[in-house]
Amino acid sequence: HRELQQQLQSFVCDISWVCQVLSKLEMMKCIVVYWVGVSSDVVETVDAICTGYDCLKTRLKVVEVSAKVLEAVAFGNVVLPAEKRRHMVNLWIRFARMTKSLVDQAYPDDDDGEAETPKENLDNEVWQGLESAIVSILLTLPSNSQAEILSGWLQSKHVRYPDLTEAFEAWCYRSKVAKRRLSFLSDIGQVS
Repeated sequence: HRELQQQLQSFVCDISWVCQVLSKLEMMKCIVVYWVGVSSDVVETVDAICTGYDCLKTRLKVVEVSAKVLEAVAFGNVVLPAEKRRHMVNLWIRFARMTKSLVDQAYPDDDDGEAETPKENLDNEVWQGLESAIVSILLTLPSNSQAEILSGWLQSKHVRYPDLTEAFEAWCYRSKVAKRRLSFLSDIGQVS
């Protein structure tokens, strides 16, 4: 079991390194397509092998890679079909939420209100980048996909991360506008 954890850690570190190189060469599409294809398997493997706090470094490295991949998609450097974007958002919201919860439990705030900064923890910039990428991608999805994802987010006990409030507000506004337009069209249909 320990050997599998080490192999997984090595694999994810290699992918992280590849992301750094490819982003400098503006070739993230290669890694994005690969990561999209293996994401479900990566999450399943990490969830099976890395239970609890014993594998937090690996989970955080997976979050780091996912943040880079999702940022490439969110900024339009790599274009994916809506179904793949929806799948990625669903998958990584759940994984990031669970990992962030483990980090928060493992390294709670001090009495002074200052959080410890362990070696295993990611910079806030990575967490914020991931959250921002998820929100950006979520806003590009069809309304029914947004509703499904936001509904799951609202029902979660870990609703604090990622914070999808901005996407929720945009979805509510768009839904309200669409409803008004549809009622206007139905009024016109009744008159004619």
